[in-house]
This record gives sequence, structure tokens and C-alpha cells, in this order.
Amino acid sequence: MTNNTLTASLKKQNQAIADLQTETKRREQAATATMQQARQITMQS
Repeated sequence: MTNNTLTASLKKQNQAIADLQTETKRREQAATATMQQARQITMQS
């Protein structure tokens, strides 16, 4: 493999990692919001 090929592969992998981190953050925020809503509903009962 040439240096350019390895560099391109590494960039793709880094982008995939960044995308997964972004998705993880989004899901964590959604889960937190859901838990807050559940607490509010529980408190109202």
C-alpha cells in the first residue's frame, strides 16, 4: 500500500469514528430527555 492509500484509509476511519461519536451523543441526549419526561410523569402521578 502506498502512503496515499493508507492516509485515505485512515481519514475514512477517523470520519467513521467521528460519525459514531456524534450518533452516540445524539442518542445519549435523547435518552436523557426521555428519562426527564418519565420523571415528570412519575411526579405528576
